[in-house]
Amino acid sequence: MSTTPEQLTFAIVINAGSGRREVSAARDEIAALLDAAGRRHRFFPIDGERDIKSVVREAAAYAQASGGALVAAGGDGTINGVAATAWKEDLAMGVLPQGTFNFFGRTHGIPGDTREATKALSRATTCQR
Repeated sequence: MSTTPEQLTFAIVINAGSGRREVSAARDEIAALLDAAGRRHRFFPIDGERDIKSVVREAAAYAQASGGALVAAGGDGTINGVAATAWKEDLAMGVLPQGTFNFFGRTHGIPGDTREATKALSRATTCQR
């Protein structure tokens, strides 16, 4: 059974240390595109002040409370951490590749360009496992 993405709030775990691009520019671009699409979202930054696991747990709790999806905006390490929690908590998950290599994104056909990846996320559907 599929759910339209308009029904999901995105809890976006964004890693300030991922990739070659300035994280604030990526965050601004993601927010602008999701705002333009009328998509609800909230960012949970990994910025060195808090442990990544606590940031992901906070984002997962928000996604659960809002009936939303957990989204990883970072490199493969960030994606792996978010994926483990999404699986454990039975949450829908999205990916916005921001790393330098983006093995996960390349493997799954997710655009490496932030604009294109965000557009794809806003059009995505979910399926039950």
